[in-house]
Amino acid sequence: MSDAEMVPRRGREADTRGAGLLLLALATGACGHGEAPGAAELAEPSASPPSAPDERADIVLVVIDTLRPDFTEVGGETRPTTPFLKEIARSGVVFTQAFSTSSWTAPSTASVFTGLYPPSHGVVHGFFVPARREQLGKHVPLASTESLELRPLPSGWPTLPERMRAAGYQTFGVASNVNVGRELGFDRGFDHFQSERLASIEQLGSILESWKETIDPSRPCFFYLHANDVHDPYEGREPWYQAGLVGVPDWIARYRSEIRYVDETLRALSERMGWGTETARLIVSDHGEEFMDHGEVGHGYSLHGEVNRVLMILSPPRWAGGPRLVPCNVSLIDVLPTLLDLAGVAPDLELAGRSLLPLARGEAAAFEACAGRTLFAHRKGAGDLWAAMRGDWKLIDDTASRRRSLFDLRADPGEREDRIARQHKVAAELFAELERFEGTKPIEDVRVEVGLDAELLQHLKDLGYAAEGD
Repeated sequence: MSDAEMVPRRGREADTRGAGLLLLALATGACGHGEAPGAAELAEPSASPPSAPDERADIVLVVIDTLRPDFTEVGGETRPTTPFLKEIARSGVVFTQAFSTSSWTAPSTASVFTGLYPPSHGVVHGFFVPARREQLGKHVPLASTESLELRPLPSGWPTLPERMRAAGYQTFGVASNVNVGRELGFDRGFDHFQSERLASIEQLGSILESWKETIDPSRPCFFYLHANDVHDPYEGREPWYQAGLVGVPDWIARYRSEIRYVDETLRALSERMGWGTETARLIVSDHGEEFMDHGEVGHGYSLHGEVNRVLMILSPPRWAGGPRLVPCNVSLIDVLPTLLDLAGVAPDLELAGRSLLPLARGEAAAFEACAGRTLFAHRKGAGDLWAAMRGDWKLIDDTASRRRSLFDLRADPGEREDRIARQHKVAAELFAELERFEGTKPIEDVRVEVGLDAELLQHLKDLGYAAEGD
């Protein structure tokens, strides 16, 4: 397949429109398999023979926070922002219509870890501090001594690493987003886990490498890497940062350089860890980023495509199918069942998501089911923002403004023209499904209090997760 065939046409300029990105998942062969050295010699004559080594492929899930797919070469970017991801895509499948379940990290990554939508897993707030709090009828600045009340991942629902460990995998996780840490339960199920708020992807990689000596070579490994480098505030990464380009705002030039930095670092880390084509690799982002596409910046109270679309590349181990593009609606809720399928675990029918392997293999029944499937997204804010996606149509329902909008994603991928007035039947069908979905309740309602000191508050401000009061 040529580069032109490999890369789908962009529906808009990367400088002015974004699609949700944030999870890179790689199934890997870093652990190595085979009988432990000297096992036969150490066994007593009467002992049972050693069990055969587990030959299942290692699995690595990498989430690239805040990565828009249309800023990557597999998503249509013409600049060389992601040559390594492009190589990964050549040995697997790119899902060109992949959606997040929200527009920011806490709820969307919780969906990756649970296979559930935000209203079910309940992680809809996370480390997000409102700019002002109401107190006795007056707006007052948020005090740095306050605490946050958070709802963690439901304790009664097994997480992705817990399921992988139960399946016999060794589990390793590193993250650098404050919302992916122990406070919200993201460490559950990992044999080794470390969350570092300001760590670069290079530092996260060093942590993973430091655990290599703990690996049992007779058992497969699951690695989770959540990189936050592409998140605001963007650094100008040399030598890829180019300032002063005509028609390119500086913040976008910095954003692009961060993407290339992550791509190059991931390439080097993959080589050192031995993550190659013998492993199953899944690469996703958790959400995207807006650059004034609909009048805002960042990833706030919105579910438009620039924040709701994500990158998703699946490279199964020893893939012989060649590069493939799948223009079928999929979601971050599909990550967990896909990885379990790669691990040989039977599907859990209680999951909202489904394995993407049948789609990757080109099974007709999978495409038929996908065509009739409705996906959802949710964002908590002043009100509740909801979205329903089915086929080419996307309905957005804003309970705060009481406004509904309908977009034809094929004719209008930038979501510029509201067609709800001309497509009453389509809008009514999607809204009926959305109303049923909006009634979903969390499967568990447990809260934890987390102290909010000055250092943490400043970190949240730097990320855009908090603001000064008036």
